[in-house]
Amino acid sequence: MKQYLIDVLYDRLTEEEAVEYFKESIFNMKNKKSEKLSLYMENEKKYIIFFEKLFYLNNGEAKVKLNHFSSYDIKEFFLSERKYFIEILKKLSIEQIGLKEKINITNVKELTAFIKLAYRDFYDTNKLRIYFDELEIVIRSSGDYTFTFYPKDKKILSIIEDIAEKTNVFIMEVGLWNKK
Repeated sequence: MKQYLIDVLYDRLTEEEAVEYFKESIFNMKNKKSEKLSLYMENEKKYIIFFEKLFYLNNGEAKVKLNHFSSYDIKEFFLSERKYFIEILKKLSIEQIGLKEKINITNVKELTAFIKLAYRDFYDTNKLRIYFDELEIVIRSSGDYTFTFYPKDKKILSIIEDIAEKTNVFIMEVGLWNKK
């Protein structure tokens, strides 16, 4: 099976561009009132729309598995978002918070919170996995503001590529992306 990258950037960044792009977290940009924040928020919104479309195509449900989580992760949310994310956490079992069980998501707003968690923690690879069981798709956060997946067949790849095109998200085979 081939691995694919889901990214909001079509071209690979040069080393200098990457240093600038990954210079600081979204939370720090917000605190400093950085002019760059709007670009990052626009990119986050593209991912949210992309994942929402997959969610609804998957009969309005998904499962999330956290691979690691700490209280520091809550700081990735803006103050206006933290209360909601803490409410989500309060509903979880010890096994789910302890990273042993998947979290059932039937509310797109909850899915959005987990997408934000994965997107904003750009240093942490494999923060979470998102399972769309009806579509037989598992998508992993991979750090660097990207996600990866292994489609089981060309039909699934086609579905994801179609959604990506409609949401201005790009899908690239990992081996091909690395050669650019």
